[in-house]
Amino acid sequence: MYNTEANKAKFHFYFSTEILSLMNKNKLNSGDLFGYGEDCFIVDLYEYSSLLFDAFTSTALLDSSLFEVCKFLAIEFFGAVLDSGELTMECKFPEVNKFKKTINNVLTAFINR
Repeated sequence: MYNTEANKAKFHFYFSTEILSLMNKNKLNSGDLFGYGEDCFIVDLYEYSSLLFDAFTSTALLDSSLFEVCKFLAIEFFGAVLDSGELTMECKFPEVNKFKKTINNVLTAFINR
């Protein structure tokens, strides 16, 4: 039986794990970047994970591609965050519609490879 919410949670887990891993590799955390804790960061990130879920599930890509897609999108997301603010705790999430286009571009690249 397919459970949409459980599958959406899976996408959120993979995407957020990749972003947190990038933060850790760069010796940063959500407090350094946004001025609030990881729990709030994960909740705020859910909107972006939902966009990824909606776009990914409308393609013919197999779930096995999800890990790699999340890695690419985490790099894009993290780069946009770093570009958004020069001062500690003043970074912003990417603009939702702009990141939606990024998601679609990454998925298109995966489909066409």
